[in-house]
Amino acid sequence: MSPVEALEVHLRMDPHDDEGWLVYGDWLTEQGDVRGQLVALHRRLSGVSAAEAGAIEAQINSIQADHEGMWLGGWRPPPSARLEWRYGFVWGVRLRQHTDLSGVLRGLCSVPAGRLLSRLSLDGSGLGADGAEAVFGGRGGAGVFDTLVEVDLGSNWLGDRGAEILARAARAGAFRSLAALSLYCNAMGPDAARVLAEAELFASVSTLDLSYNALGDQGVSALADALPDDAPLSALNLWGCAVGDAGVVALARSRCLGSLRLLTLRDNVVGDVGALALARSGVLRGLQVLDLSDNPVGVAGARALAVSAAEQRCELRL
Repeated sequence: MSPVEALEVHLRMDPHDDEGWLVYGDWLTEQGDVRGQLVALHRRLSGVSAAEAGAIEAQINSIQADHEGMWLGGWRPPPSARLEWRYGFVWGVRLRQHTDLSGVLRGLCSVPAGRLLSRLSLDGSGLGADGAEAVFGGRGGAGVFDTLVEVDLGSNWLGDRGAEILARAARAGAFRSLAALSLYCNAMGPDAARVLAEAELFASVSTLDLSYNALGDQGVSALADALPDDAPLSALNLWGCAVGDAGVVALARSRCLGSLRLLTLRDNVVGDVGALALARSGVLRGLQVLDLSDNPVGVAGARALAVSAAEQRCELRL
C-alpha cells in the first residue's frame, strides 16, 4: 500500500481529521486536481469574518457545481439516493429504496468521486431478509462493503434470517473496516445476537446500536461472551431489548467492555440484582454515561449505582 493509499484509508476511518485532509489536499493539488483547492478553501473558513466566509463558500459552491458532473463521470444517482459530499468526494450515500443499491455502488466504485466512500445508510429502506440476501449475499458492489466504516441498517425487519446473511458476509470478509453499525428495530432475537457476535461482525465496531430488538438476557449474554476481550466498543445501545438482571450481570462480568464510554439500557426490565452487579463491577470505571431510565430498579440498586457512579464520575440516568 502506497502512502497515499494509506492516507485514503485513514481519511475513510476518520473523515474529520483536518490535518490529514490538508496533506491529502496538497497531494491533490500536485496532481492538478481542483479538489485540493476545495480542501484549502474549507480550511480558510475558520477565523474569518462573515463576509469573507460568504465569499469563500460561494467559491466552494461554484467549484462543486462546475466539477460535480466530471467527478461523477457522467453517472447520475437515482432519485432515491442522497449523496453526502466532502471536498469533492462522496463520503456517504443514503438510500430509501434498497433495490437501487447495487447500481449505486457500481456507479460510485467506477468514478473519481467514490474512492473515499465510507458510509452507507439503508435506514427504513424495506430491505428485509430477501433484500439482505440480494444485497449482501453475493458480496456485490466490487468489494465496497470491505471498506465501509459506518453502516445503518435500522428499521428494516431483517429478523434472524437477515442476521445469518450478515454473519455469512462478515465471515467472507465484508465489513472488516466497520466502526459504527446500527441494527435498531430489526425484529432480531437472541439467536441473531449470538450469530452476529460469533461471526465477529462486531469485532472492530466502536459504536453499536441494537435497540428495539428482542434480544433478551440470552442474546445479551451471548453478545458479552462472544466479543473479544480487546473489543474497541465505546458506545452500546440496548434500549428496549427486553434485557433483565441476568443479561446485565453477564455484561458486568464481561472483560470486553473495558473501552465502553456510553451504555444505554433504557426501557428494559433491569432490577436491583442487575443494578448491584453494575455498581460492583469495573464497567463504571470507564463509563461516562450509564442510562438505566425506565427500569424497575429499586432503592438498594439505585443507591449503590449512585455511589459508584459518583466515585467514577459517571453520569447516571435512572
